[in-house]
Amino acid sequence: MKPQYHLTSGTILSLILYLFFNVSLLNTCLFYIGTWLIPDLDHFITFFKKTKSINPKKFLENSFRNRSKWINLEKKEKEKYQYKPMFLHSIEFIVILICLSFLLNNLTYLVWGIIFHDILDVIDFIRRKENVFVKLSCFYTIFYNKKRNKYKCRDEI
Repeated sequence: MKPQYHLTSGTILSLILYLFFNVSLLNTCLFYIGTWLIPDLDHFITFFKKTKSINPKKFLENSFRNRSKWINLEKKEKEKYQYKPMFLHSIEFIVILICLSFLLNNLTYLVWGIIFHDILDVIDFIRRKENVFVKLSCFYTIFYNKKRNKYKCRDEI
């Protein structure tokens, strides 16, 4: 899903939590950064590892260009290629955060924000008829990738 959709929907839901459900400002902020910032950091980390650049404009341009190329591939063509494991989107990361939330109660709001983010991504993947599991599990993605080739477009910067 495009970042602006995560940002917009995260903003709206955060405002609803704060204004109508009396959630504290700290917890609202944790939820908000979970809806877009934390999960999408793994896309930025991948970009940074390839380019050594922290320029947000170049990151967004690259992301939109690569996304457009990927979306225009046929489903059969996509099945030939690997997906990047995205740990900060994964159920594995959510489980770790849930365990940590027993020590730090406020993390629960961050977890719910990330779950909200992932739900939007799953909806987007279903809409595009893509494999949802590669988005939700690093272990699955690593196993899935064993029989597939790297997708060159994703390595272009």
